[in-house]
Amino acid sequence: MADLIFQILNYLSLVVLIITIGCKISPRCLYYTKVTTIYIGLLYMGIVLSFYGLFHKSYQTSRMAKTLLDPIGKLLNINYRVEGKELIDNNKAYIVIANHQHALDIVSLMQVKILNL
Repeated sequence: MADLIFQILNYLSLVVLIITIGCKISPRCLYYTKVTTIYIGLLYMGIVLSFYGLFHKSYQTSRMAKTLLDPIGKLLNINYRVEGKELIDNNKAYIVIANHQHALDIVSLMQVKILNL
């Protein structure tokens, strides 16, 4: 059993090494690696939230979605700088709209943080 685990880990490390070298050489490989990471993260989030949402309220499910997508955004190094923070009123609700031209919109919206309000 231990030999099987070590063999799987060896193959996995070989795949990671090949992907790392490919991403250093080719921008196309880097793009497809990032897109694959996004879709795997969304698949993971969807599976977990499907079960989590059955037993929790919608606002708790939304918070869990952010918790699950934060590592994906950090892994892909998605950062935003919010300008005009002084125009935001803490006592009002706001709607952030994305055009959903790519799956990256969902991960990106989860990375927007407005600090020092």
